[in-house]
Amino acid sequence: MEKLIFDLGMHDGSDTEYYLRKGYRVVAIDANPELCRQGRVKFAEYLANERLVILNLAISDVPGPQTFYIPRHFENLASLYLDWANRETDSIDEVEVDSASLADITARFGLPFYLKIDIEGADYLALKQLSQLSSLPPYVSVEDCRFGFDYLEILDQLGYRGFKIQDQSMVPQLQDADLGGCFHAGSSGPLGEDIPGAWLSYPEVLQQYSTEVRRRDGERIASRDRWFDLHARFS
Repeated sequence: MEKLIFDLGMHDGSDTEYYLRKGYRVVAIDANPELCRQGRVKFAEYLANERLVILNLAISDVPGPQTFYIPRHFENLASLYLDWANRETDSIDEVEVDSASLADITARFGLPFYLKIDIEGADYLALKQLSQLSSLPPYVSVEDCRFGFDYLEILDQLGYRGFKIQDQSMVPQLQDADLGGCFHAGSSGPLGEDIPGAWLSYPEVLQQYSTEVRRRDGERIASRDRWFDLHARFS
């Protein structure tokens, strides 16, 4: 059976499209109803042959409807949390969306081979919810932010023993050996064993993170034109 990926934060579908082209089955999740509508049009063929499921959901510990905040012209910052969504503008649209936990989604679709987390302010919550699962995805990634040290600590406590820091500003320069061509700017890029570089231990990744990305107090070391995803491999 084709391996399953959960794309938490489908956004424009760049990552979902890559995973599908690589031959994975995908459950793509986004709380923005307009992005889900666009995704259903763009990926109609994959939906029809059941390679893809698109869910208009927010990830939350609280079941039922949630208010989701979408900043105008900054849709990439849309969030369940107003103080996250209004960082660049006060022009915010509010929509009501249903919510679910990772345990709910896993019970419905099965355990993913890879879990991508990029859900603007709810990433910490999604990582914490991994402890509710009876088994864990072999590979996980989460978008870095000022809570990066906390993210790495959670993954270590869960039993993830290999780590990589992927510089997302360099992703457009990477190529996929199977598909050819480079990745779109803004996409998450390769996953799992396809990510360049050696897997690091927890102490090693803390050393790299604290010297290249940000200090323990959260202050950035890396320039503002660089951003990162944190990848983990289960033991």
